Amino acid sequence: MKLERVLSLSGDRNIVIQDSTVTPKGIQPGQAYVLENSVSFQQAHQPHYRRWFTNAKVPTEFSPEKELSPGENPEFFGTVDQRNGETFAIMLLTPPLKTQLETQRHSGIFRIRYPDFTIAGHGGHYRTAYYFGKESPAHLGALLKIVNNTWRK
Repeated sequence: MKLERVLSLSGDRNIVIQDSTVTPKGIQPGQAYVLENSVSFQQAHQPHYRRWFTNAKVPTEFSPEKELSPGENPEFFGTVDQRNGETFAIMLLTPPLKTQLETQRHSGIFRIRYPDFTIAGHGGHYRTAYYFGKESPAHLGALLKIVNNTWRK
């Protein structure tokens, strides 16, 4: 497997664009690019301080030790920190095959799976944007459109 990753800053919009190219040397059944991001939502026995959201779901409390449904392949998802209003969002610029949100005791794992590789030596290209700032989840859709229009290849 060959992995190339390029990170680019998007001006003053608090966005990092990640371009990943994955080239399998051989093909095995079920082999695909899977992107995972982990976020904490609670410290010890304190109240939950983060809520998760998607473009179709308002901020919702995490449920420890469960798989939560982000819905049918959201355009973006992330967390809002209740303590300071900061938003962390993952914007899926390359449509995935499946998205999942699994929680552990104090953290959640966002898992993005892309279609299986089909041709050895043929790279797949995946683009993801990461946002970190004070923008509310309700305004991220408009920001996503700007990112899509600005960073098209």
